[in-house]
Amino acid sequence: MHRSAPGCNNKMQLTKNFLPYILEDTVRACRGTVLFRKKTHHVGSSLKIRFNHLASAAAGICFALAVTWLCMPQLLLALWSVPFSDPVALVGRRNGALFAGVSVILFQLRHAAPSATRSAVAHGVAVACSTLALLGIAECALGHAGPGMLLAVAVEIMLALGFALTKTR
Repeated sequence: MHRSAPGCNNKMQLTKNFLPYILEDTVRACRGTVLFRKKTHHVGSSLKIRFNHLASAAAGICFALAVTWLCMPQLLLALWSVPFSDPVALVGRRNGALFAGVSVILFQLRHAAPSATRSAVAHGVAVACSTLALLGIAECALGHAGPGMLLAVAVEIMLALGFALTKTR
């Protein structure tokens, strides 16, 4: 049996009731916005990634991960086929705090004009997501994580490409 994180009672009920709404809202936000727009001033069909929509979607994903890591770390660990333990839960909750901070940064920066700051954040997120994707692939290859890790890898690759290709200046 898994222990509850402090302040998160009845985790399974929270999982069934709260997390799907956050994920649904994030998906709805992504569907309702255009992350990619075709450039019209170039010959050919290249894509322009809109920073504000990408940052908003990433902020939603980070918020959902923060809540999950803080309150239900065993949920992601089970998805990745990683055994739950108290030390792993401790690291997971600390991850949740980092995801909460990244979520706030991206959410508040989403409407910022192109600048060196916006560029630094976009490139930092791209590097972090690329590193996470590479680590996820390595952990799967070494047998330390199950195939559920590949879902995280796919999201990380999409975010890394998005933030690397977005116009930041």
